[in-house]
Amino acid sequence: MAMAAAASSSSSSKSASIAELRRMFSNLDASVIESVLASNDGQVDITIDHLLTMSIDTENQQVLHL
Repeated sequence: MAMAAAASSSSSSKSASIAELRRMFSNLDASVIESVLASNDGQVDITIDHLLTMSIDTENQQVLHL
């Protein structure tokens, strides 16, 4: 029973993290955010760093095409 509660807690925590990341990085596709979080084993701080880099790169590409 404890493992089920831990899995449920982990799942809701992951959902909350994804929701917060989507608010922070609304310019990025949700599937990209989820993929980056998964590739970082759910580590939110590292994911934020990677998403910030991606956002900056995206903005720079848009400026270059103006």
